Amino acid sequence: MNSSIFFIHNRYSHRFVTTVIAVILCPILFFAQSQIHIPEFSPVKTEAAPFSAPFFKFVTIGYWPAAVDWMWIQTIQVAGGKNYSPTLIPSIRFFYDIATDLDPKFYDLYEQGGVLLSFFFHAPQESIHLLEKGVHAFESLPNAADGTKVKLKGWSHPYTLHLLLAYVYSFDAHDWVKAKEYYLKAADVPGAPKYLQNMRIWLEEKGSEKALARRVLTLLIQHSTDPVLKAQYEEKLKSLSE
Repeated sequence: MNSSIFFIHNRYSHRFVTTVIAVILCPILFFAQSQIHIPEFSPVKTEAAPFSAPFFKFVTIGYWPAAVDWMWIQTIQVAGGKNYSPTLIPSIRFFYDIATDLDPKFYDLYEQGGVLLSFFFHAPQESIHLLEKGVHAFESLPNAADGTKVKLKGWSHPYTLHLLLAYVYSFDAHDWVKAKEYYLKAADVPGAPKYLQNMRIWLEEKGSEKALARRVLTLLIQHSTDPVLKAQYEEKLKSLSE
């Protein structure tokens, strides 16, 4: 079968048309992505308006997970860099928001973003926004037959988001009421370690704020699989122990 006959035979095939479009668009998308970097990207500019979750789903013709991975790589590069200027915060939040709108079940985006915005950029409100978005995503997961949340890849310890929120509220936002709320919520997350039930006892202890911070950071260190995040937790714990 020559090429002309093949094209005529397959021109009405949805799979064939999609493949042709992908072959044409993918190089264009990769080029566009290579030209957009967080340090130079400003979401407040007019030209940024089209960049939204529906926009990325449309232009990637179903290959939006690649766009999410690209955004994640962009944020990882920022975390590994040395430039933590406040001017980058709007762009970083924009990238995390779009990525989690596209894939609300991508756990690492919430934890990494919460730590990056709080520990690196000292932007507690932006960190809280992303972490609470992650908690909401977890609470929106369907329940299994036994009443617990359906287990998804990467969500092996979702209570970490609650603990991070409690920490940020305690020591960055200085809102102890909200911090206590999330400390207790962490203990109630299905699958949370039994010793988190001791939160209720620890919260009544004198000077519990600093003691809880040390305990929370110790837990985060134990469960962290990301060496960059783990190093940040260890540095914070060291500063509290001095």
